[in-house]
Amino acid sequence: MATTYIYPSAFSPFTSLTSGSSHSGVLVSGTSSDVGGAIKSATTEASDAAKAARGSSLAAFICHTAYLEQSLQSEQQSGFFAGKRRLVTADRTRIGEGASFVVDRARLVDGPLAPDSKPVYVAIKTAREGSTADAEDSAERSRRWRDTLFEIRALLHQPLRYHPNVVRLLDIRWDGSGSLFPTLVVELAEFGTLHSLQRARPALPFSVKQKLCYDVGKGLSILHACGIVHGDLKHENVLVFANRYPDPPGQPYTAKLADFGGAVMDMAGDGDGQHRVPSSTFPLDAPEIHSGSRLTVEGVKKTDAYSYGMLIWRCMLDC
Repeated sequence: MATTYIYPSAFSPFTSLTSGSSHSGVLVSGTSSDVGGAIKSATTEASDAAKAARGSSLAAFICHTAYLEQSLQSEQQSGFFAGKRRLVTADRTRIGEGASFVVDRARLVDGPLAPDSKPVYVAIKTAREGSTADAEDSAERSRRWRDTLFEIRALLHQPLRYHPNVVRLLDIRWDGSGSLFPTLVVELAEFGTLHSLQRARPALPFSVKQKLCYDVGKGLSILHACGIVHGDLKHENVLVFANRYPDPPGQPYTAKLADFGGAVMDMAGDGDGQHRVPSSTFPLDAPEIHSGSRLTVEGVKKTDAYSYGMLIWRCMLDC
């Protein structure tokens, strides 16, 4: 009898079956018909949830985000901010910005301290907003809700939560943002993005480039296994951390995927050939994204593969 690991689609009801498990996927022992029935049931319910989310409202956004926040705080391993959780807002420095988020570096005051009592820094992601909620176009505001929600969904999805090549979400905060959107606290990349790393230093050795590209490939592989397409894979959405793993030896960096606001999820219930990639960067994205036609599930995943090839090309040529 074959034993297979099946990764659940992000935040489908199938996910709840694994929330207390030590495995990254669902361990299934049985016939293919047993497995197919379980997946069909889960994806059908996930489809219903996805359709409801399309009629998004502020109330639905807050309720969904609050549920995910509760999930984060109830994790046994989520004690990064033990007790009081306060960030020094006076010590914030803008380190990046994109179409949906601005990113600041901030210093922790209360919470875990480094063993040598050095300051602990984190990255603060805040959704962009118009000058006022009323003045902002409703479609644009809905897109920002979607981007923020998808970012949280991806980063709290159990198989991705502690993956070594996916950035880690540390906290969700509503206070102090002055916004309808929550603030996301994520781990701070010591070396910035892959783009900034390659621009700031002489050409990296081939073995280091190879390792960084391999890390990105591992992160992309687990995303696709979970039914998630990144949608905007590029140097600027890859964060570089100090390598803390002994194998392979002599490697200074670990690359992690970030920025999932433009991801494609909930594909199982939409019907094959009904998908589009909402966010991408020309000319690093696949040509079929701009063709106007809808894509199959495998077609959407292949757009990530195209961007991954472009990322490897840029990395090797230092451009």
